[in-house]
Amino acid sequence: MDNMDFENQMVAEGSVDSYMYRTRMYIIMGEAHRRRGIPSVALEYFEKSRNVTDLADYPSNPIGQKLKDVAYSNLAALLKDNGDFDKSNMLYKTIKEMRENATKK
Repeated sequence: MDNMDFENQMVAEGSVDSYMYRTRMYIIMGEAHRRRGIPSVALEYFEKSRNVTDLADYPSNPIGQKLKDVAYSNLAALLKDNGDFDKSNMLYKTIKEMRENATKK
């Protein structure tokens, strides 16, 4: 089991608060590395933040939904900045769908 699988398993066994804490920490770490000019490490943390939000599925938690939006947005922006336009575009479409679904509830 690699490190990311282990971390995701730990989160899957936790509470919504644990998901939100991990998501915030991964977002902060990703942003710090992006600002330091280390996009490969930033990408790793932004992917972790997105993976945690996918595990959590924040059913009716508006803060969790906002974190999920931020996690996806950060990853999409970094991919775009690094020239991976197909993946970035796919994530932006997913973000749009998530926002539309959130307004329907």
